[in-house]
Amino acid sequence: MKNSAGRFAALACLVFGVVHFSRAGAPWYVSYDQALRAQDKQEWQASIDYLQQALLGKPKPQLKAKTYGLRFVDYLPHFYLGVAHYHLGNKTAALKNFELEEQHGEIKNTSEVYALLMQLRAELKGEKTTPPAREKIAAAAKTEKGRSSTARPEKLPWYVNYEIGIEYIESGDWLRAVEYLKRAVAAKNAPSQYARTYGMWFIAYLPYYYLGLAYYNQGLWQNSVEYLETSERLDELKSMPAESANLQKLLSGSRMKLAGGESTPVKTEEAAEMVNAEIVEAVRLFNEEKFPEAEKKFKAVLQLDPYNSLAKNYLNKMSAGAKPGQSKRASKNDFIAGIAALARGHYDEAITLFNAARPAYENDADFHAYLGGAYAQKYLSTGAKDKTACNKARSAFARALEIDAGYKLDGRVFSKEVMEIFANNRSKE
Repeated sequence: MKNSAGRFAALACLVFGVVHFSRAGAPWYVSYDQALRAQDKQEWQASIDYLQQALLGKPKPQLKAKTYGLRFVDYLPHFYLGVAHYHLGNKTAALKNFELEEQHGEIKNTSEVYALLMQLRAELKGEKTTPPAREKIAAAAKTEKGRSSTARPEKLPWYVNYEIGIEYIESGDWLRAVEYLKRAVAAKNAPSQYARTYGMWFIAYLPYYYLGLAYYNQGLWQNSVEYLETSERLDELKSMPAESANLQKLLSGSRMKLAGGESTPVKTEEAAEMVNAEIVEAVRLFNEEKFPEAEKKFKAVLQLDPYNSLAKNYLNKMSAGAKPGQSKRASKNDFIAGIAALARGHYDEAITLFNAARPAYENDADFHAYLGGAYAQKYLSTGAKDKTACNKARSAFARALEIDAGYKLDGRVFSKEVMEIFANNRSKE
């Protein structure tokens, strides 16, 4: 008891010291870190205050600036001051800080951040510009999906849920798109054309527009109007004329359908969940080549949701005699679903989905790395007893290295133990 009391007192003193330390006389890198955290929360004025404190301690920007121990950070205070002023509508201050950062020169050696600076500056000057390429962010976020092997979808970062939602939008799976986009909005409800995800990655975050689009394609006119009007009210698509025009087209169409009293195919959240469950079961039966049972399930889905494009696509494939893996779009669906299953810790489900997608990805090193990772996680989850899973993991990793001898497994995605299995596999090459 005495030792516990002593530890508690020491902890209390430490906490008090940290709080006091953070308020006065903090090193530049503490203030800088607090500024970036404030920007993650969109607390722009607070981030400005912290950045000004950081500049008092370290006036000049520096890449790989040493903080403490062996820790380094890219110190670009004027850039982030410009970002904060941009979001606060302070055009002159934003441009001034962007110019200061560029004059120092360090930022020119960071391609992604420098590209964003130029894009923001061009927008402020009224020049034609586009948001950062979503494809880069999608690729980076895809690797983030497996950061925690046991993470459930609702525990994934907002940007991972958002990117999975967009992937499902592109594949026409509107139900799953809504599921993941809503999780993203629950974690981050403010749209942004330059939303910071992690590190130096930024993304155009337009959740309300895409939710409206997903509901429109399901024929859920009331939901579509609600989200599209929210997108319009928040000016979500500013400086994006093509998307803005499409929003108006979708909104007009939804309002007309709603005014005409057209019934919606799925009226409640409970019914939507039922359709989603039927879809999952139907896809499983299809991947197991139980085509008659899968066909019945997909037809049942269309009775609940006549607008469901995923069910229509699968039925069309079956009517044409297609087998799993022959359709690139279907394979993409399976690969995406496999990544999501792996992120949730559902290893058997992930392996089943990856194998269904395999014919279309036989020469893709990333695919074999994910497949190997799924088998490796399954092996580790059994206490290293499932030797078959371990052997299949090594075989998949070997295939990835055969395709790309320099392939590196992403440590942000896979656990240390999986990385070791991969490293041992490389040493045998």
